[in-house]
Amino acid sequence: MMRRKLSNNWIYSKDLLINLFRLVRAQNEFREFLNNYQKDLDENVTYSLLQTHGRFNEFVQFAENKEKFEDIILHHINEEEYIKALEKMGKLQKAEQKQEMMYKHCHILMKEETSI
Repeated sequence: MMRRKLSNNWIYSKDLLINLFRLVRAQNEFREFLNNYQKDLDENVTYSLLQTHGRFNEFVQFAENKEKFEDIILHHINEEEYIKALEKMGKLQKAEQKQEMMYKHCHILMKEETSI
């Protein structure tokens, strides 16, 4: 009886691992697809699909590739990841763009992250 139970657990674990590997492979293929065809994909439709299907990491990656930093900053603010939003603002190359983002979002950041 015990041997049978261990055997069933091993089969379950094996199936779980196989499915996990398939999931990781599919996620990697999807990210590769986004990278390879980013110029061909409509930005608004792609953003909408990624967000509505909970693919937030891919959304951030796609926006990063498209250099849509405001979308990334807004995503971090919406997720209440204020430190990440500030870090992204700090990495903006153009002083004008950095200043615009700070003015636009400072009221939220000062309210939520007063310890910085």
